[in-house]
Amino acid sequence: LTAEPAEVDSVLPAVLALPPKYRVVVFLYYYEGASTAEIGKLLKISRSAVTTRLSRAREILKTQLKEV
Repeated sequence: LTAEPAEVDSVLPAVLALPPKYRVVVFLYYYEGASTAEIGKLLKISRSAVTTRLSRAREILKTQLKEV
């Protein structure tokens, strides 16, 4: 799957608008390619906390992007 340029243009501002605790895990996971274990070590949180934050961030983004 490849995103259209217009889709990418709307996703980045939505990611940047996320609360910091969600924004950082989304950035590290999707943009930097870090694993959930790596992110957990870096942020000093559990791997399950990382996956929970990713899940909540996805829900926020889904809602925001539907409005666009």
